[in-house]
This record gives sequence, C-alpha cells and structure tokens, in this order.
Amino acid sequence: MSHIYCPECGFQNPESANYCARCGAHLVKDESGVDTTMTFTPDDGEVEAAEALQEAGVKGPALVVRSGGGRAGEVFRPQGERTTVGRSPDCGIFLDDVTVSRRHAELVERDGDYFIEDLGSLNGTYVNRRRIESAKLRLKADFPDISISKIRYLEDQGLLTPGRTQGGYRLFGEEDVERLRRILELQRDEFLPLRVIRQELASESAAGRKRRRVALAEHEEEVDVASLCQRAEISGELARQLEEFGLLAPRTDGKERRYGETDVAIAAACGKLARFGVEARHLKTFRSAADRNVRLVETVVAPGLRSRNPERRRAGFEDLETLAALAQELSQLLFWRELRSLAPR
Repeated sequence: MSHIYCPECGFQNPESANYCARCGAHLVKDESGVDTTMTFTPDDGEVEAAEALQEAGVKGPALVVRSGGGRAGEVFRPQGERTTVGRSPDCGIFLDDVTVSRRHAELVERDGDYFIEDLGSLNGTYVNRRRIESAKLRLKADFPDISISKIRYLEDQGLLTPGRTQGGYRLFGEEDVERLRRILELQRDEFLPLRVIRQELASESAAGRKRRRVALAEHEEEVDVASLCQRAEISGELARQLEEFGLLAPRTDGKERRYGETDVAIAAACGKLARFGVEARHLKTFRSAADRNVRLVETVVAPGLRSRNPERRRAGFEDLETLAALAQELSQLLFWRELRSLAPR
C-alpha cells in the first residue's frame, strides 16, 4: 500500500511513516493487507463548516468534502439518477478515506428531488447531524439563495426555534424545515414582510388545531415511546417526565405504552418549551387548566352525549365541538391579554 491512516485522527500518512504527521499517534501497519474501515464518531460539527460550503459558490446539487483523505474542499457532481459514494474506485464519487465504507451511500434523483440513502455503512450517513437510512435533501434546490446568515436572522426574529446539540449547534427537525420552507415561500411568492409572515404562521397553526378538533370522534393512530421521541424530537427522559406530570396519557397495551397522535403533538410542543428552560414540572399547570375547562364543558353537554336518542347524541357532540372551540378561544384571548402587559410600550 502507498499510504497508512492514523488510527486516532484518520489522517493519511506515507507508508514509511511510523507516527502521524497530524496528531503524533503511533501508526499501526496492517501486515495482512486487508482493507478495512475504521470506526468514526462525528462530532457536533462547526458553524464555519456550513459557511465554507456557502463560500465555495457551489450552484446546484453537489457533494463537497469537508475533510479527510487529502481531498478537503473538492466538489463532486451527481452523475445520472444514481450516484454511489464510497471508498471503492468503482463508486461514482470516490473518497479515499479509511472512515468511509467501500460502498457508503448513494445519491438518488427522483422527480427532480434528491435523496441520500445509506448502503449499510459502518459509520453511518448523517443529515443535519442525525443518522439516517434515507433522507430527502431539500430547500437548496427550491431556494438557491438560502444562506446560513439568513437562517440565523430568522431565528433571531423568533420565526425559527431549532433544537440544539450538547455542543450548542443548531439541530433542525422535520417541522423546523417545513416551517422554514413556508417562510421562504411567503417571502418569495407573496413578498410579505416578516411581521406579516409571523401573523400568517400563527393563523395557520391555529387552523391546524381547528382541523384536529373536527376529528374528536375519530380513532387516533398510535405509536410506541421510541417513535414518539423521534417524531417529537425529545429525549426518552423528557417523555418520562411529561408522563409523570400528566402531560402525556398513553394507553397501556400489555407491557407496552401506546401514544396517540395528540400526545405526539403535545410532546413536540413541550420539547420546544424545554429549549427555553421550561421543565416538565412547570407545565403541569397547563394540564390542570385543561382538566378544569373540560369539566366545565362536560357539565353542559353530558346530558346530550349520554342520551339514548341518536339525534340528541349527535346534537350533543356538535355542542361539544362548538363549546371546545369557544373555550379555547377564550383561554387564548385571556392569555394574550395578560401577555401584553409584559410587552414594552
């Protein structure tokens, strides 16, 4: 072989070297000649890395090497509908790095969109610092002018609230990406200022809540705790705390807990509040207020809902939907009025 990789940092050294030129670690030479992949755990990344991609001036879909294999900064373009990425010379994008599997991942074009699929690699494929099996690469193709600085500005304006890694770096989930897409669409297609966009997003969110109220009598799809944590983007510990304080109300199926779609939405909202330092125990007051409101509504509609007359039961259910909407509207208005007293004038 013509070179040897450092077992500590993965740097490519000459075959004759005994110590790594980058970190000084002792180089262990594989006498068997077997070509193996080294394990590698990605860190949180650096903000400068994302800015470097922007400064590269790359237009259209491309793969830009950040580091490793002596090819940092190189740009590779997808070739056809499927482009394999790996350490094998047969791959469409050849990356000669010991931490890359021989057939690591594949870029796939479908109906104008690009997807990246992991091919069972040792160290995995990551999108937005999340390990994935398959993911759609979005936004840049529809909004070529999007930049890191613009995303930061939208975050400073309170329009985006991405999660954070332990190292403090931004972590965008599916809901964050969709919200960003909507903001960019309103700017591009309707030329709306951010103040109006904020109001538009709030009204759309309220409309979504109204649509969920229409389905009060419908059966909810259920998920296990792992799926709930993944979709709501919260930790298992936070899910446990939310259940402890009554924010989540799973159904027990044998030894397994099953959570409805409403619980997923509640967990997601609690997760966002947690980013501001609001702990699960602080949120118990919301559950208590909801219980009191439900008991009030129940006293009004209970006779109709329990009637043996189908028509009266139907009318009782319609009253339930109407009262629920009015009670929620009143609660929001009172909450908003009190919040206004905190705002500077």
